[in-house]
Amino acid sequence: MRRFLTIGPNGPVETPESEATVFYYTAPDKDEQLELGERWGIDRHSLEAALDADEIPRVEFVGDTMSLFWKRPTSTRSDKRILFNVASMGVFIRRRCMIVVMSDDHYPVMGHEFADATTFAAFLLRMLHHTVQHYFEHLKVIKMISRELQGKIESSMDNKLMLNMFSLSESLIYYLNALESDGAVIRKIQANPEKLAPVRDDLDYLEDLQIDHEQCRKLTEIYESVLAGMVEARSGIMNNNMNVLLKNLTIINLVFLPLNLLAGVGGMSEYSAMLGGMNKGVGYALGIAGLGFIGWATWWLLSRYVDDHNGPNRRKKGFSKR
Repeated sequence: MRRFLTIGPNGPVETPESEATVFYYTAPDKDEQLELGERWGIDRHSLEAALDADEIPRVEFVGDTMSLFWKRPTSTRSDKRILFNVASMGVFIRRRCMIVVMSDDHYPVMGHEFADATTFAAFLLRMLHHTVQHYFEHLKVIKMISRELQGKIESSMDNKLMLNMFSLSESLIYYLNALESDGAVIRKIQANPEKLAPVRDDLDYLEDLQIDHEQCRKLTEIYESVLAGMVEARSGIMNNNMNVLLKNLTIINLVFLPLNLLAGVGGMSEYSAMLGGMNKGVGYALGIAGLGFIGWATWWLLSRYVDDHNGPNRRKKGFSKR
C-alpha cells in the first residue's frame, strides 16, 4: 500500500502524489516493488534488506543519497498468546524525496511526536525515536506477562506455562540484539551529521534519541538476565512440584496396600466366621473402623519417615558424614 506525505511547517501531512515529498510503502506488492526499483533506483538487494527481518541494521551515504536499514519491534497474537519479534524497515533519500518501506502496515507518522518534524532529518529521527518508544511499550507488556506466568507456575506443572516463559526470554534476546545493532546506526549518524544536514534542534534530538536508545538497551538486558534466571528457577520449582506429587501418590499406594490385603482375606467369608454370634452390622462397622485406623496409622508413620529422612537434621548428618 502507498501513502503520500509532504513535510510542512506543522509536520507531515497526507497529500496527493503529485505534491508528495515522502513516499510511504507498507507491505509492498510485486507492482509496488517494481516501482521502487524503476522509479527510485532502489536495487533488489536493498529492497530485500528493507523487508527482511534478519537483515543487519546499517546506514549508507553515497553522494547526496542515503539508505538506512533499522530494526523495530513487532507483536502478533497466536493461540491466545502475544508473540514478540523484530522486523526491518528501510528509509531511502533519493532526488530530494524520502521513501519509507515497511514490511507490514505500520503507519505511525501522524502522531503528535511528528508535529514539529519540518525536515527530512527531523522526520527520520522521530521515526527512529518512535521505534525506541515502541520497544519500551513492549517491555512493559513482557514484564506484565512474566509476572502473571510466575504466579501460575508456582502452583502448576503445565509445560505450556514454561514454553511461554521460554518464548518471552527468546523475544528479549531478539530485542537486545536488534537494539545493539540499531545503536551502531545511531553512532554512525552522530559521526556524520553533515550527511543529513540537520539543524541544531535535530542534533539535540539525535542526542536525546541516543540516550533513550541506550536506556532501552540496558533495560532490555536487565529484563533478559532476570527472566533467564527466573526460567531456570521456575524449572526447579516445577520439578519440585512433580516430586511432591509423586511422593503423595506413593504414600497413598502404600496406605492402601495393607488395607487391600486385609480386605481381600476378610472378604472370603473368614471375617464372618470370626464374628461368631456377634451382630453382623456391629462387626462390620468395627472392621471398617479398624481398617480406617490402620490406614491412618500407616499414613502417619510413612509421613513421619519421609519428613525425617528429608528434614534439615537428616541432611546435616549426611553432610557431616561426607
